[in-house]
Amino acid sequence: MSVELTPLYENQEELKEPVIATKIIGNIPHWINGTYLRVGPGMFDVGKVKLNHFSDGYSMLSKFDIKNGQVSMHKRFLKSEAYKKALEQKEPFFPEFATKGNIGSQKSFFSRLISAFSSVDVTDNDCLNVFKLGDDVFASTETMHITRVKPQDLETSDRVDYSKVFGVHMATPHALIDSKGDWYNIGSSFSTGAKYQVMKIPNYGSGNYKDGIKKATVLCTIPVSRRGYFTYYHTFGMSENFIIFIEQPWSMSELKLIDSKLKGKSIRDLFEWDASAINRFHIVDKRDGKLYTTKFYSETPFFFFHFANCFEHNETLVVDILTFPDHSIIEEMNVSNICQRRLDESEKSFARIHRFAIPLIKNVKDVTLGENLITLDYLSASAVRTDDKIILKPQPIGESGIESPDINPKKRYHRYQFIYGSGLNSRSFFENSLCKINLETGDTIVWKAKDAFTHIFTGDPKYIPRPGGSNEDDGVIVAACADMRQNEHNFLLFLNAATMEEEARAIFDRPIPQSIHSIYLPATEVN
Repeated sequence: MSVELTPLYENQEELKEPVIATKIIGNIPHWINGTYLRVGPGMFDVGKVKLNHFSDGYSMLSKFDIKNGQVSMHKRFLKSEAYKKALEQKEPFFPEFATKGNIGSQKSFFSRLISAFSSVDVTDNDCLNVFKLGDDVFASTETMHITRVKPQDLETSDRVDYSKVFGVHMATPHALIDSKGDWYNIGSSFSTGAKYQVMKIPNYGSGNYKDGIKKATVLCTIPVSRRGYFTYYHTFGMSENFIIFIEQPWSMSELKLIDSKLKGKSIRDLFEWDASAINRFHIVDKRDGKLYTTKFYSETPFFFFHFANCFEHNETLVVDILTFPDHSIIEEMNVSNICQRRLDESEKSFARIHRFAIPLIKNVKDVTLGENLITLDYLSASAVRTDDKIILKPQPIGESGIESPDINPKKRYHRYQFIYGSGLNSRSFFENSLCKINLETGDTIVWKAKDAFTHIFTGDPKYIPRPGGSNEDDGVIVAACADMRQNEHNFLLFLNAATMEEEARAIFDRPIPQSIHSIYLPATEVN
């Protein structure tokens, strides 16, 4: 029997004050003392307009404060300009990822032409991720706008425009911080020719983020491989010493982007899948900002949203990515397709972990044609010189159907053993599940609701390490779950990260918003 999913895409309501869980089943570990902060779409209907795509919904922040075995929840909309203008005119004003805006009807052609190369009239609907910059927390999307939020009460604060700091017009929502405390991200610039910029803000200690922005730099410029075309990218990879950026076959032309700004078109409509293209890996040395000129390409094309982790071992970069065969998942995420269960349940709609191994070769002429350059005994991935390129063939790990990867934060940028993820609601091995995959053996442990897994939909998992824990999986996985059964309620789930057995669930009598990504903040980072 098909489960009705429409309630998942109904407009959320804010809470005036935090609410306490109505019931706790099991025992929440008392060592957890902090805030699980999430962001995702919370409003899909504006006036008579229904937003088209999962990532178009207007951003809602939600948080769970966890202390002494108890949990409270709070939720508020991000008061972005996109949100406020949509409410004001009862339809989207700014174009979203897959929903057309209504800018053109209110501005002259000349005004729109002037703003085509600026941050004006670009959405700030930051619904895709939350990250830290110094002591501050920001919500982000795939444009140049990020918004500072206050985790104490979810109040919307000031906005930062990447274009004024780094000269970029689009950027990943997934900024990363390395072990030194340096902040990195990657953005696209097209006002002076298409290129990608590696952005850096060095560790500036504690204090206001504005102190850090004063030290912001462009570490490196990466030229586009296809003149006038930008790739789509949601994340980038990073190890201790290197940045990994991938161009994939789903791309758009610079001219189409300008045209979209003039006509208020959605971004998704501009992208095209080039079936003849393969993915190119760009490597940047963080220590000197130099770009490797070696051409690294995948053996076959793929689409991806997320890196899981990257690390270095014996002059080799090990890069773990959740890959799809093509971009079909983008259409799968249309709200109408999800609600009406028009889901493609073939392999091309499921992601799988693929481990790439990239030899740190600066001059391709220094290696022998046809020789596999990967010598790590725990990898079956290969890297072989062909003409003036090095072709990368990955090692597949585990089953297909996993997304939203997370790992123990202590193992980020280092060799590690476990990936945690969430299953999609299509019929795959990981359907409606949370999972743990052993990267060394491929063994998988899956949690599914024993009573009604077909009716319980899991959100993105977040790993919380136990203080003082020595094992990589000594911690807890938290995830919000939507129970679609009649007269049942949503809950926050706590799993033992080693066994994936349920330790507790905190049940709420208010709907829990969907999230795309989240962050865990220890209490010392919130107060």
